[in-house]
Amino acid sequence: AAIDASPEQDAAVTFTPSVHAAMAKANGAGASEQKPPYGINRILQHFTPITRTGQKKLQPKVIRLMNEAQDEARMTSTVFQERPVYERLREQGLSGVICDELVDQLNHLMPDADSSEMEMVSNLSQIIEAKGWVAAAAPNPRNASRIVVLAGPHGVGKTTTAAMLAAHAVLNTGDSVALLSLDDQRVAGTTELQRYAGIMGVHFESAGNPDQVRAALERMKDARLVVVDTPGLGPNDASGKANLQRLLDHVGDAEIHLLINAGVQDQVMSSTIQHYKSFKINRLLPTHVDWCRHFGPFINQLRRHHWPISYMGIGAQVPEGLRLLTTKHLAAMLLGLSAQTETEEIRTPVTVV
Repeated sequence: AAIDASPEQDAAVTFTPSVHAAMAKANGAGASEQKPPYGINRILQHFTPITRTGQKKLQPKVIRLMNEAQDEARMTSTVFQERPVYERLREQGLSGVICDELVDQLNHLMPDADSSEMEMVSNLSQIIEAKGWVAAAAPNPRNASRIVVLAGPHGVGKTTTAAMLAAHAVLNTGDSVALLSLDDQRVAGTTELQRYAGIMGVHFESAGNPDQVRAALERMKDARLVVVDTPGLGPNDASGKANLQRLLDHVGDAEIHLLINAGVQDQVMSSTIQHYKSFKINRLLPTHVDWCRHFGPFINQLRRHHWPISYMGIGAQVPEGLRLLTTKHLAAMLLGLSAQTETEEIRTPVTVV
C-alpha cells in the first residue's frame, strides 16, 4: 500500500485501508472517525526527511497534533461567549442594577448568543452613547474662549491635568492657550503650573480674589482655551469651599470637571461628589486610572449624577498622561478587555527640565 503524494492531488488525498488502520490504532478510534486535513502529505514530504514508511508512522501523530491545535483555537475564540456578560460587568465593580440594565439591552441588540467580542464591544458602545456616559471634548465657542475649570480634592492631579490640557491644545490644535491658577493656598501649586506655562510659552496668571479673577480673564479674552486650576479642598474645609465658590462665580460660562481618583472606594467618590455639587459640576474626570483595576464604581456615579466623562488621566507625564475617552474604549474596559487603541493619546511629550 502506498500514499499518493503528487502535488496535483493534495486536495483529494487517498488513503489505503492499511494507512487508515494505522491512524486508528495511533489515535484509539475507528478509521471512519479520522479525516486527515488538507495538505498533510505535503507537510510530511517537505518537512520530514524520512522514508515513506516513516511518513506513514508519523502521519497519525501529525494529524492528532493539528486537530488538538484546531480544538484549542476554537476554545480560545469562544471563551468570551462562555463567560456570562453579567459576570464580566460585575467583576468591574458595576452595581447589580446597572449590570441588569446593560445585559437586557445587549440581549435586545444581540439575540444571537454566539456574537463575537468585537460585536459585543460595538453594541455596548452604542448603549453607553445613548446613556450619555461619554461626552466629546466641547469645541471652542465662536469668538469666545472655552473655559475649563478643574476642581477636586487634594492630590487628584488638577495642576498636572491643567498642564496636559494646555499641552494638548498647543501641540495638536494650535489654539492660543492661557493658564489661570486660583491655588493661592499652595506656593508649589502655582509655581509648578507657571513652570509648565513657561515651557509651553503660554499666558499664565494667578488670582486670589474675585477682582483678580475678572481682571485676569479680561486679559486672557483672546485665548481660545483658558484652563483654570483650583485649590484642593478637604471634607471639612468650609471656608475654603466658600472662597472657591466666590472665585468661580466670576469665571462665567465654564466647563467644570470634577477630578476624582478612580481607585478610591465608592463611598469616597459619593462623598466627594456631594461636597462639590454646589460648584455646578458638569463633567467627571477620573485620574490615576493606570492604578485602577476596576472602573465600575466610577460608572456607578455616572448613573447617579448624569455627569459624563470627556478625559481620563492615566499617568503623570505631560501630556501623554491624559486621554480623550471614547464609548468603545469604555465598553472594552467594562468587559475587562484591553482597548488602548480606542483612546486618543497625546503622543508628543513636553520635557520638563
